[in-house]
This record gives sequence, C-alpha cells and structure tokens, in this order.
Amino acid sequence: MKKITFLIALYFILIAFTSCSQSDCEAPDNSQVSSVVPAGEEEYQAIEWTLHEQIRLYEYGCYGTEYTSGKENVYLSGFAVMHCQTNNIEYGAESNRQSLIRLATKEYFNVTFDEDHYFSDVSFDDKRLSIRPTEAIIKDDMATVVVQKSLDDQELLDSKYTFRKTVMPQSFEGTIFEQLAYDHYIWKIEKVEIIKDPISSDVVKISNADELIKFSNDVSAKKPEAVNGNFVLTADIDLTDNNEFMPIGTYHENETFDAAALNLKVPMGFNGTFDGAGYTISGFNFNEHAKALGFFRVLNDDAIVKNLSLQGRVVNHYTGDLNCYTGGFAGMISTNAQVENCSFSGNVEGESYVGGFVGEIDYTRVNEKYDQEGFWESGDGLIKDCTSNVTVTAAYYAGGFAGSVLGNLEHCTANGEVIITKGNAGIPMVIGGFCGDVGTQLSNCHSNVKVTHFVDGANRMGNFVGALGRQSIINCTIKADVVNPDWFMVGMKGYLNADVDIKIVD
Repeated sequence: MKKITFLIALYFILIAFTSCSQSDCEAPDNSQVSSVVPAGEEEYQAIEWTLHEQIRLYEYGCYGTEYTSGKENVYLSGFAVMHCQTNNIEYGAESNRQSLIRLATKEYFNVTFDEDHYFSDVSFDDKRLSIRPTEAIIKDDMATVVVQKSLDDQELLDSKYTFRKTVMPQSFEGTIFEQLAYDHYIWKIEKVEIIKDPISSDVVKISNADELIKFSNDVSAKKPEAVNGNFVLTADIDLTDNNEFMPIGTYHENETFDAAALNLKVPMGFNGTFDGAGYTISGFNFNEHAKALGFFRVLNDDAIVKNLSLQGRVVNHYTGDLNCYTGGFAGMISTNAQVENCSFSGNVEGESYVGGFVGEIDYTRVNEKYDQEGFWESGDGLIKDCTSNVTVTAAYYAGGFAGSVLGNLEHCTANGEVIITKGNAGIPMVIGGFCGDVGTQLSNCHSNVKVTHFVDGANRMGNFVGALGRQSIINCTIKADVVNPDWFMVGMKGYLNADVDIKIVD
C-alpha cells in the first residue's frame, strides 16, 4: 500500500513538474477516455500518466510526424529534446543534453545515431497544438492509445500509439528518463500510426456549371465531404463568360514546409477522386495574383483524377517571389497523387514554375522518402498518359508540360510553344520545351514544343529540359521541327553521369 501511495504522490509531483498547459498536456478526464484497466485504479493511473507524458513529448517534440513515414531519423530526437527543455537542461560544455537525446532515441525508438551526430534544438509552440487521448487499452505488456489532435483549431488526423512494457534499461538510472518508469519498467513507443478517416464511396455526379461551381466552392471552403469526396463528370460543361467559377481548392504555403501541418484532416487543395469520364470542361478564364493557380490549385496526396479534358486560359500575375506555381490543369500536384489520361489545351502565363499542364510536381504531406545517399525520392503517385496543347509564357522554371518535376511522370506529351519573357528576378533561367527543372526520372515522354527566345542572356535553356538533377531521361522523343541546333537537349546537368536518352523524330 505504501508503494501505491508513493506512486500516486509521484504522479502528481511529475504533473506539476512538467511545464505544459492544463488543457493540452494533462491526462484527460477519465469520463472522456474509454479504457481497459488491467489492475487497480491507482496502478492504471500511474501507467496512464507515463503513456500520456510520452505522447505529449512525442507530439510536441516530433510535431506529430508519423513514426513509420520514413522521417523518424529526422524527427525522433525531438522526443528527447522536449524532455530536456521541460527539465531545463541547457546546451553547453557542461551539459549532458546531447547524450540524453542519443540515449532516448536508442532506448525508445531503436534508432542509433553516430557519436559525433549533433542534435539541434527542436521547439514548438504548444499553444498551437492541442492533444486529447480518447481511447486507452492497457493489457499485460502491451498498450495502445488513440489521440485526437488539432493545430490552430484545425483538426489533425488521429494518431494511434502502440507501447510495449520493457524492463527499464540500466542506462536510465540517474537520468530524467527514470521519471517515465513505473515499478522498474518503461513503456516504450513501438509504433505511431496515423489514422485516416474512411473516404465515402458515394459518387456525386456533376452535370452542369452550377454543380461544378458548388463543387469548387465546397472544396475551397475545406468541407471534408468535398475535399475528400468522390465525383464524376456526366456531361461537357462550357464556362465561357461564367464569372462565378473559381479555381478549385486552396493553397497554404505553410503546409508545404510546416511539419505540424502535414496531418491536417482536411488538407489544402483537392484530395479525393474526380473522374472526367471522357468529358470536357471548357471556357474558364482565370486572371489572378496567386501563389498557386490552375483549374485545380493543388492536387493533394490522395487525389485521383482521370479521364478529364480541360480547355481554358490561366494567367497569374504574382511576382512577389519565385515560389509560385501556375499550370493549366493544376498549379501544384503532390508526388503521391494519381493523374491519368487527362489533358489541358489553352494558354498559361506566369513568372516562375509555369507549365502547360502543371506548375510543379513536388509537395507531399506524408511518406517522404530518402535513398541511401540521403537524396529525396519521389512519392508513390504517377502522372501518366497526359497531354498539354499550350502556349506558355514565363521567365523562370518553365516548360510546355511542367515547370518543375520531382514526381513520377511517364508517357506524357507536350505540344505548342514556350515564350520566354523578362522577369523581375534577373535573367530568365531553367526553361525547356517539355519541362524546366527535373529532379526525378522521366520516361517515354514526347515534346513538340518550340521555345521562342526573345530575351538576351538567359541560361540553363534546353530543347527538352532546362536543368536535370541526378536522375536520367529514358526513351523520350522530340519533334525535329522544334529543335534549336544551338541548344543542348538538356540545358544543364547537375550530375554528369545522368543518362539522357532523347531521340529526334519527324
């Protein structure tokens, strides 16, 4: 009995010791958490505290990033850093902060860093992130906890934590991590999974301009049933002189780099399924100052778009910086999205990252991958059998099909013209007939795009690609009529051993 009393006292002392807000960090009211309790209530509460405290440290220190996403080597140290911050262990020659971080990542996550690896500080404004456990199951040597989260009052995807009971390592004795032990045992985080809500299988039909406008407005308003929904086009739609139709979806720049925003339950852009069923949407005319502009502003990770033909005009006047994305079909497409058998015909104008079909294929919310050499790899998405028939006008990172490609793209075709204009950030650069900048492999693509060069001094210009990274171009073709004999097929190769297989065809 004395042992239980001591543990209860320790439980409340540790809660007071941790510097976190009452609403975000304390274990929730038991009436709000469904639990399976293995032993007495006092023992359960003591164990529950160790679980909830580790979740708090993980969420604030690692920004809630999914443990199985491939980013763990980047973010897992945040768990220990947050514990060091909570306990006011500062950097410095006399501090053991670095060794504590290394110890925690090894014992809790089985990740071993080199001895000379330096862990930079990780901090997060805990007033932005709210954490609320909703379900706890503790049985024998295993435990699971489901957590609801919100960021800046926007719901995040729930997380499911799996813990395994393990004898406390001897290395924990005398360190701050001994606080997270109970009865000489610790509950190690074995897995953290993101729980995605099931997408409704109900198909919404779109047959006229009014229904298309409603779809666009609902996606832009971030209504879950629209952003993550399932839609099919059932007729051609002409939007000529229709001023009510707006680009589909929203773009929030912070979502492309803020790790805490990667798991928003309702993300920016469109994240569902849209089947054009072979029909055409024509006559739209966009004229904006926007960071991302196209028929779809953004196609997010789970987006699937197929069998859709578009005809229109997209003009982006944004010149605040070079980080803006303009395309006829989409401004930006996630490397995890699927786009197949689609086309855009018309005019596209912008300053940077401009493509006849898409401005940039790059952004991804989750599942970023790195190869053994530490280079970023494309996601699991694919743009396949798509075509652009366009006139593109731009100054930086531009091409007849895409401005920049860091995703998987194959069997795509670009027709038309790219007109190089003077920009606001110096001489034009990184422009090609098919694509401006390529960081992943291109295969089985064709360019019939003439690059018209009216500006002196432009650099990194290519008949097919403006600049190529470490990957290769395989089995691609270019129409003989559009080849400039004074240019290389690739304006600049970042890696001399990258293969360039581009055949000139009649």
